Amino acid sequence: MSKKQTDKVMLSEHVFEARYPAVGSFLDIRGYVADYIKGACSSLQHWRISENTVDFFDSSNTVKKDGAFVGYKNAGYIVLDSDTHNYFGDKARNYWETLSKSKYFNISTIQRLGVRTKVFIPLEVEFEKIHSIISDKLFKADFISSLGGESEDMMATVQFKAGEFTLKCHLGPMHKNEAKGFFKFESDEFEKTGLYFDIDCFKNDIGSAKSVGKDVVGATNLTWEKVEHIASWLGF
Repeated sequence: MSKKQTDKVMLSEHVFEARYPAVGSFLDIRGYVADYIKGACSSLQHWRISENTVDFFDSSNTVKKDGAFVGYKNAGYIVLDSDTHNYFGDKARNYWETLSKSKYFNISTIQRLGVRTKVFIPLEVEFEKIHSIISDKLFKADFISSLGGESEDMMATVQFKAGEFTLKCHLGPMHKNEAKGFFKFESDEFEKTGLYFDIDCFKNDIGSAKSVGKDVVGATNLTWEKVEHIASWLGF
């Protein structure tokens, strides 16, 4: 399903992950955790237990839209083809808060919290034009010429600090039908050219697990803010 946000069609998928010190006792209570989440989360009625992790699905053994996982050293939530900018953040926060209420899940310290977001903005513009705009904005002409040829494709990477989060952003143009190879869901919009983002927004050594729900929403909102800003700055 495609969405319109600020007059742009955007397709996205998201993964939230919290990492914590390994909890060996988790391996003995995986079944209890599976039953608890199934009973507490109506969208996660299917589960699979592996050696170190319990995976949850909204469909039999696969994620159609919502999925989650919890293991002895990490836990997280997955959304494919988010309906709105708020959908993923709200669902991920609710999952973590539900998980935290379980007597079987006693996590006090978080080592890393991250939200990875992939976004595709389909455009009615030729690939060469998108590539040229991005190249002209991000690279000096003499840099391209110094390579001894002409730029045909690109994927730019920049890592920067924004408040308490660090963002590692990959962005570049997409050929027709190229985007479908980067996402785990299907859409007719992937047949078009467009602008692609892959952003990891994260914090390290954040300490108390009490702020995880708030931080997931904050990281998600910040990511969308940067996607909107960069797309507008490029003129798309």
